[in-house]
Amino acid sequence: PASPAPAPAPAVQARLPPAPAVVRPPAYSAPAPAPRRRTTVRVPASAGPGSVMTVRTPTGETVRVTVPQGVYAGSTFEFEYGGNAAPPPRPPRPHTPPRPPPAGGAQLMRVQVPPNSGPGASLTVNVPGRGAHRVTVPPNTRPGQYFQFRVH
Repeated sequence: PASPAPAPAPAVQARLPPAPAVVRPPAYSAPAPAPRRRTTVRVPASAGPGSVMTVRTPTGETVRVTVPQGVYAGSTFEFEYGGNAAPPPRPPRPHTPPRPPPAGGAQLMRVQVPPNSGPGASLTVNVPGRGAHRVTVPPNTRPGQYFQFRVH
C-alpha cells in the first residue's frame, strides 16, 4: 500500500521583533529672556538733556540712563531696563511735557573737558544764542569727562 502523502506544513508567519521606539532628544530652546521692564524717573535739578544719571529701579537694579533731549530738571521720563541680552535700547521717551529753559533765565549746559586740560583750567564755551562764556573746569574732572554749568 501506498503511504499517504505528507500533510502540508502549517504556514508560519515570521514575526519581526517590534522596531525600537525612536527616542529623540527634545528640541533645544534657549531660555526665555527675562522681560524688559519700564519705570519713570524725575530729573534732578543738577541734570538736564544729555546728562547721565545713575538710577535704582523698583527691582533693586542700578542702571545708568541718559536724560533725553527736551527733558529738563523737574520733568520725568520713562526708560526700559532688565532682561538678558536685551536688544539695543530705544531712546527714552519723555513722560511729562518737557519744560523749556527759562526765558532770559539760567540754562544748564554740559561741557566735555578737552585733552590736555584738567581741574582749574579756564575754557571758553560758545553758548547758542548767548555767545562765548568762560568757565573753570571743576576739581576732580579729567579730560574726556563732562561737567555742567549754569548760563545766566
